[in-house]
Amino acid sequence: MKKPYILKLLLLTAMLSACTVKPQAAFPQTVAAAAETESKETQAHAKPEPAAPAPGNGPLNEDENLLILVQGNEHTIVFELNGSPASKSLYNQLPLSIEVEDYSSNEKIFYPPEDLEIGDTPLTQGGGEGGLAYFSSWGDVVMYYGDYGPYSGLYDLGTAISGGEWIEALSGEIVIEPAETLSKAHLLGSQHYSLPDGKSGIKEGQE
Repeated sequence: MKKPYILKLLLLTAMLSACTVKPQAAFPQTVAAAAETESKETQAHAKPEPAAPAPGNGPLNEDENLLILVQGNEHTIVFELNGSPASKSLYNQLPLSIEVEDYSSNEKIFYPPEDLEIGDTPLTQGGGEGGLAYFSSWGDVVMYYGDYGPYSGLYDLGTAISGGEWIEALSGEIVIEPAETLSKAHLLGSQHYSLPDGKSGIKEGQE
């Protein structure tokens, strides 16, 4: 009578041992699965790293401002553009050989081949000799040799930093090109500067 009892006891012990071992074996797998799920949720909600700005985009700093040369009647004028979309539109059309015209009593104007992009370009607040602006209604670029004020549709492009006194003398065909070999610091630090064709520019009265 004792043998069946002992067998039942052994069977019950074996069953209890099996039930105790299985959860212990499954526990590490459960922890690993939970950790993987948490990692995926963290990645899904993580903020993306901000993209680096593409070269050439964004506002220009002082060292990146664009310089252009306007040459005519044996004179050279250096304009510093303000980095606006309109000024970049003009710069991207250079070099140009183009006719300059008189307008009013204080302007020399020319018509670039393509209209300039005026979005985000500031309207001019007025100025004096050496001002450079774009009149969107007519599609012309204006070089001022006298005082001027703000006007509807007149956008600021920059200003002359050398040779502004020669604007009034411009006539006929002029050449406009990027001043890629010039630096603003060099121009402001010396009355003599080198032009891309190897010539030397000297402001009147400085010889």
